[in-house]
Amino acid sequence: MHPSLPFFPDTHVTRHAALRVAQRNICAQALELVTMHGVDVPAGGGLMRREVRYDQVTALHAEGFSLDIIEKALRLEAIFASDETLVTCYKRTPRHAGRSTRDRKLTTSSRHRRSLERL
Repeated sequence: MHPSLPFFPDTHVTRHAALRVAQRNICAQALELVTMHGVDVPAGGGLMRREVRYDQVTALHAEGFSLDIIEKALRLEAIFASDETLVTCYKRTPRHAGRSTRDRKLTTSSRHRRSLERL
């Protein structure tokens, strides 16, 4: 396990996470934003998925983060162990970024309902 990465001196990072950050060309500033200001969601197995959500954009911009970095952070997810060790991180697909499964299901069911009404 790497004790930390140069851009995260206080965050423990697994060797796997360090490799994935490099392979996936993940912006260090965006990952730091997700790490420090992201919202935790249970990911199973005692892990937490951390992400920045659209409703945080105004507050983050007011804190001085650039919109470019916020936009990159919106596309990231970081997986943390219970001891705050970064296990891995990846870029979310645009389809999933910032929208819950429930929101997608509601949108789909609304479209489906409207198409049935036209028949």
